[in-house]
Amino acid sequence: MPPKPSKKTPSQGEGKKVLLYSASQDSLKDYSETLDRIGVSHDTVNNIKDAKKMLLSGAFDMLQADVTDFESSGHRIIHWAQNHLSDDPQFKTHGYTRTDVPSTYKHIYSRGSDQRFYFDHVDIDRLTELMSSLFINRKDIRWVNEMRDAQRRLRKGIGTTPPTLCPVLLNGAKGLGKECLAQIVHCMCDRRPNKFVVLDCNPRQRFEYAYEPSIDNHKNREAIRKNLEIMLGNGQGGTVFFRSFTHLSKMAQEVLYEVLMKGYCILPESGGRAKFEGRIIFSSNKNLSDLVQENKLDERLYGMLCRNALEIKPLAMYPDDLVPLAEAMADFLCIKARGKTMKFLDNAKKLIRSYPWGGNLVQMYEVIQLAVSIASDLKIRERDLSIKRIEPLDEKSELERLLKKHNYNISQVSNEMDRSRPYVYDRLKKHGLWPLPKESEDSEEEKMDA
Repeated sequence: MPPKPSKKTPSQGEGKKVLLYSASQDSLKDYSETLDRIGVSHDTVNNIKDAKKMLLSGAFDMLQADVTDFESSGHRIIHWAQNHLSDDPQFKTHGYTRTDVPSTYKHIYSRGSDQRFYFDHVDIDRLTELMSSLFINRKDIRWVNEMRDAQRRLRKGIGTTPPTLCPVLLNGAKGLGKECLAQIVHCMCDRRPNKFVVLDCNPRQRFEYAYEPSIDNHKNREAIRKNLEIMLGNGQGGTVFFRSFTHLSKMAQEVLYEVLMKGYCILPESGGRAKFEGRIIFSSNKNLSDLVQENKLDERLYGMLCRNALEIKPLAMYPDDLVPLAEAMADFLCIKARGKTMKFLDNAKKLIRSYPWGGNLVQMYEVIQLAVSIASDLKIRERDLSIKRIEPLDEKSELERLLKKHNYNISQVSNEMDRSRPYVYDRLKKHGLWPLPKESEDSEEEKMDA
């Protein structure tokens, strides 16, 4: 509850008073301790409606809002205050960002409801920490900015839609940190006190162990429904992340769609059913439209996910970002270990730019981590990078060869190149190969993708 309005405003002699706003209790606690140490009078609030009431009371002459949070209203409350309190010349606004990410356990859910959870052995892994550092500190990297902006647009589009009706799809090649991004968003919003639950749908985890997936009957569907509702219940108020969800059987996908449409979960404490509140996120590195055509993905679930999809593009589409990303990784690792910065020599930079980075962020992180460890001094040379120089091919000729080989089927070309379809379209346009010849039989869907 907001405090009662003060009878006197700061301009009447009470001195400076700050309203501190963040959606994160951890952020409020940390920043509040800082203000206490320097003797600044302040109140804290983590609800935007209460923040507006408190500001209108006239008891504050400064708003400090956390603009780091991916799902907070830090920027919005600052904009509101500037518009509604502009008549007070003494009133000021200030946005601050955090430089750390609160740790959280990932609760990995597998093998059905009676197997419960096992826990990751670390609070938050290094790759997630690295990605957080990139989002906070490196606004000069286009790959980071585009992902951040896409996430904000996605959040705005979701609005107040019930969470089970607006699951988020993170789609992109392997090694792009999709799960890391989901965990960062969870850590930096008001869901952080609740669980980050991961359902690993890989067949080796045997989520569907309780029945024979090949037998589609009422008993098996009810077993899946119960497992899914219990799993959602364990993530109530937090984040539920479906890892590699396309490995679920077609029957399980159909039941999952029905569970999401109804929106209920089973609470672990009472066993009762309640409406699910939180965020549901799916990740995939597959071509989902192809899976629908092959009858391996439920069309209704696919349609639901496409409404809130975030396509994470491979690093190869951002050649100008490769060296800055490598330098940011080296800086991050040096702070964690040596405490000194390291410099990439020109031959190392040239190799980084020329390498295709098929493993994306994960591969680059592993390469830079090893380079930082084995470099003989504070300079990283070409020999320190555990990758080999690849001689450039005649890309246009190679694309023409693959197009003819696969009868101009873009999906098959992208599969052989181990690249996403947007990447293939980008290269086709660059070399003047798009649109395709009229005799090609590209699908309407591929035309739309292009």
